[in-house]
Amino acid sequence: HDGDDIHSTNSTITAEHSLSHSTPRSSHQPYHGRSPNEYCRQHECRVYFPRWLVRHNETKDRLEYYLQHEDRRGSRPSRLNEIGRKYHCSLRLVKQTSEPHIFIETQPGKYAIQDIRKAKESLEDRLLDFIDNTHKDGSNGRLFYEIALSCPNLHQRNNHTVIQRNPFSADKEMDWQNISSLPYSQRRWGREYHGDFLIRGPTSVLHQIKRETNASVNVKLCGEQFRVRTRYCPPYVWLIGSQPRHVERAKEIIESSIAHFMNSNRNVHFQRENL
Repeated sequence: HDGDDIHSTNSTITAEHSLSHSTPRSSHQPYHGRSPNEYCRQHECRVYFPRWLVRHNETKDRLEYYLQHEDRRGSRPSRLNEIGRKYHCSLRLVKQTSEPHIFIETQPGKYAIQDIRKAKESLEDRLLDFIDNTHKDGSNGRLFYEIALSCPNLHQRNNHTVIQRNPFSADKEMDWQNISSLPYSQRRWGREYHGDFLIRGPTSVLHQIKRETNASVNVKLCGEQFRVRTRYCPPYVWLIGSQPRHVERAKEIIESSIAHFMNSNRNVHFQRENL
C-alpha cells in the first residue's frame, strides 16, 4: 500500500563575496561538529543551506537570485532585505565557502534573540516558497529539520532529535523531529530507494511504532514511490512527535528495520546516505 495514509485516533502515519541585506537555548551536541558559539550567539545566527539544496549550480544560482533580487527602481526590496527591515536584522549571504549560508545579525540587547528567531523563521518560510509554493513537497520536512540542527541556540535538541516547526502543517506548530535516510540500490536507470518494507502488512514497522510510542509519533515516508514528491532531496523517513523519547524510540525502530532489511537481502548491494 505504498503512499496510502493510515489514520489512527491519535496519530497519522503517511507513506511518503558576501552581500549584506539589512534595514532557545541548547546544551547538546552541535551539528557537524561545530561549537554552538560558532553557529549562534544571542544576537547572531548562521542558517546553513542543506547540501542537497545547493549541490547543483543551477539550483544554487536560482536560490541566490530568489533571495537577493530586488526591483531596479527600488520599489521592492530583496527578500533578505524585506526580512531584515521587518525584524531589525542584517541578513548576509555567505557563498564563498564550502557551506553556503545566511548570516543573520542584530544589535545585542533585550530583544535580540526574539528578532533573530523571527528573522530565521521568516527565512525558513521563504525557502519553503522557493522549494514549492504549495508547501506540499516532501523536501520541506528535511529542510526544516536540517536548519534546526544548524541553529542550536534557537532549537533544543536531544541527540539528533530537535524541536522545530512542522512545515507540513498550516499552523506550523512546534514538535520534536528526526529523520532517517532510506537504503538504495543502483539500477540501470539510476538509484532505486527501498522503504515499502516499513509499511507492508498489519505487523508493519509503522504499527510497531504506533504501539511503542502510544500513537504519539507521526511517520511520513517522503519520496516518489510513497506519493510524496521530493524534488530536491533524496527519499527519507520523517518523524515528528510531542515527546523526544518517543521520537527517538521511533527512530531506533526504523533504523533496526532498515538494518534487518539490508542484511536479509545480501545479494543486493545497498547504500545509504550519511546524514
